[in-house]
Amino acid sequence: MKYLLAVLFIVFSALAGSSQNIKRKGGLGVAFYQNVPDTLAKRLDYKQGAIVRVVVPNSTAASLGLLKDDIILKINEAPISKPNEILGLAAKLRGEDPIKVEFIRNQQIKTLTGIVVEKPMEKSTSAEVAYGEFAYKNGYVRTIYKTLKGKKPLGTVYFLQGLPCYSLDNMQELDKTKQAIDAMVERGYAVFRMEKGDVGDNQGLPPCEQMGFFDELAMHEAGYKYLLTLPQIDKATIFLFGHSMGGITAPLLAEKFQPRGTVVYGTVFKPWLEYLFDAYIKQSVLQGDDYATLREEIEKAKPYLYDYFYQNKPIEEVIKNPNGLAAFQQILGYVPEAKIFNSGRAPLCYKELNDSKVATAWGNYNNHVLAIYGECDLNANDSLDHIALIKYINANNAGNGTFWVAPKSSHSFEEIGTMADFLKLYENPQALQQYAATRFNPKIFDYTCNWMTQALQKPIKEKTVAFYHDASDNLPELGARKASMDVRAIDIDQDGDLDIILANEFQPNSILINDGTGKFTDESAQRLPQVVHDSEDIAIADFNGDGLLDLVFCSEDDKIHEYYLNKGKGFFEVAPYKLPDSEANAVITLDLNNDKKPDLVFGNNGKNTVLINKGDGTFSVESQRLPDANRVTQDLAAVDIDGDGDLDIFEANEDGNRLLLNNGKGFFSDASQSNLPNDPNVETRKASFADVDNDGDLDIFLSNVKFRPERDIQNRLYINNGKGKFTNETERRIPKDEDHTIDAIFEDVNKDGSKDIVLANVFGAQIKIYLNNGKGEFMENATAILGKKHVRDALGVIAADLNGDGKKDFYFCDRFNPNLGKKDLLLLEN
Repeated sequence: MKYLLAVLFIVFSALAGSSQNIKRKGGLGVAFYQNVPDTLAKRLDYKQGAIVRVVVPNSTAASLGLLKDDIILKINEAPISKPNEILGLAAKLRGEDPIKVEFIRNQQIKTLTGIVVEKPMEKSTSAEVAYGEFAYKNGYVRTIYKTLKGKKPLGTVYFLQGLPCYSLDNMQELDKTKQAIDAMVERGYAVFRMEKGDVGDNQGLPPCEQMGFFDELAMHEAGYKYLLTLPQIDKATIFLFGHSMGGITAPLLAEKFQPRGTVVYGTVFKPWLEYLFDAYIKQSVLQGDDYATLREEIEKAKPYLYDYFYQNKPIEEVIKNPNGLAAFQQILGYVPEAKIFNSGRAPLCYKELNDSKVATAWGNYNNHVLAIYGECDLNANDSLDHIALIKYINANNAGNGTFWVAPKSSHSFEEIGTMADFLKLYENPQALQQYAATRFNPKIFDYTCNWMTQALQKPIKEKTVAFYHDASDNLPELGARKASMDVRAIDIDQDGDLDIILANEFQPNSILINDGTGKFTDESAQRLPQVVHDSEDIAIADFNGDGLLDLVFCSEDDKIHEYYLNKGKGFFEVAPYKLPDSEANAVITLDLNNDKKPDLVFGNNGKNTVLINKGDGTFSVESQRLPDANRVTQDLAAVDIDGDGDLDIFEANEDGNRLLLNNGKGFFSDASQSNLPNDPNVETRKASFADVDNDGDLDIFLSNVKFRPERDIQNRLYINNGKGKFTNETERRIPKDEDHTIDAIFEDVNKDGSKDIVLANVFGAQIKIYLNNGKGEFMENATAILGKKHVRDALGVIAADLNGDGKKDFYFCDRFNPNLGKKDLLLLEN
């Protein structure tokens, strides 16, 4: 009988650390036979499932009570017919999740239930290991920061891994990537890394294997932005270390962020497809194949490969031709059944690598570059690409580039010998693996860290890193240059993108139509009656029940509110019902009486107005729903402040703010005295709500002005105790300011998972951003986020995806102060 080697797989999904949003991955914690020996199969009467070979101590399997030779049939009711299927099921497990395992023991089917055990976090006796996270698209990305205990690091290295999809978290002690990271930490540098795609603890993100390169690059850009927010980071001492394909990511990040220095090891400078052609020929020749035959194969394959890489033909179309399929399989290692290359990455990744402007990025990078080629690095082909890179760097910035050959070093940081020594071992992969296992080459990182330390002594050419860029040229000259008091974004013409609605003071209100890319045209005259009133605020809802969004503009000085019904596609006519007049600065829409129809509340100079929708676009006045008060209301917010499931109302007033609690039926009581701080000396223009301290309840930011001389201009931050009662924690949580702030919104501008504050100021003050440290404590740093100062007479601000790229942009409406001569400000996220 032929002997079958029992291949041991440890079934642990990749991990992450504890945090607010990411739930740490767990694992099953068993080793199993991939190929079951015949003698074992016969003894256990094995037919299907996965046979437990080893139970890992302190694992989920150990806590459940699984034993050697148990045959696992199901995990959480998902069946396992073949041994390898257990890997996919185990990869989905998260710590503290319930688990149910069905298995066979002694030829009897049994069931065990319990809780998934988290995989251990990375630990070190000499270093601190800090787990973090940042939001990316619809998910979260795990980060790990490692530095020597009790010692300030010389700088921070952002480690960029290569092409494969593997976790950088809690790697095995002999893993060469771990040893590389630890070597830099031991030499005084902190190292930052992040997981990509769905690897490790990352949540809500696409499979790494299917990701395109540009998506991966965008993740790293978000990672760099997150790194800049860490309080211990000095941006002037950040270095990039790009290993293998990470050396392509590195210049694209370096171009944008201008770190102090960039190191690449075993990388590519030429276009990706050219590198793949060279790799096919050079690596095959080194292993004894005929050069002329290989060159002929490349020439035959080129037309089909060019169709995909340069002519943008879908790969499915190219490989319908047998010659096209052969080209992808033979030259690039394409696996059609899995729709990936043998590197584990999808065709889109390869195409976007080829589309990347690597040389341009290197040309736009101003600081120091070290290119390292290992003497026996078969993956990188030879040293010529690294030499060409450094010549190019020095041609653009004389003296900035350094080339070094790491003696006897392989692609994986091992000390092997010459290329001939490596190829001799390469003939026997098992022997190579055994030989290389303990031959990590620390000299690579002696040289690297010495080079970085020298780079720290040299001048740095800084470039401001902006998260947003000014795209105000995309706005129409006249339509965005009015006395705008408020702004809303909504798809008014139903074409799939967000348009802009502006409430203008004593000018006709505006509708700016988006072309889908964030460029706007003024179509106000065609779409909206052009009448002149003192418009202050906007409410948008389907008031007459026809499925179309209608508009209400409230008016202050002339006390004539505008009410327009949508005729379709964002063309409006005056509603036949006339709204009751009042002197209003604010209007909101909400369902007060739980009949699923949008009602209206006007914030007035005096008693506020409540209008209950009859369902046909007409209203009944029911202002008795609100407790009487003679205040000047500047803003209204409908928020579930006390967490009881209904919407309460917060009045931002010139003369004392009010908190009105809903009884569940749309009648309100004044809880200001009991629930709000005693803070009468404020003149508030806007109230904004978010959970700033990550404790699960809504806190309040008040935008204040000093138009009345006795008022305190300082903005306020009130912290919720979880039951709708607030304390004034302004002094310790937000910066001291003397700006007249008219509007503010909460938005995570630096993608670190915490809500920051964007402030719209007037009278020549710049737009400001308060960055949240994750604990609800803020510091002002608009220049770091926006790249430069922006001064507007800004009365309103919104955050919305205005150019269809999935990112939140900013629109600031400007009152058009002739002395400033500015139109509205459109900031698109980079």
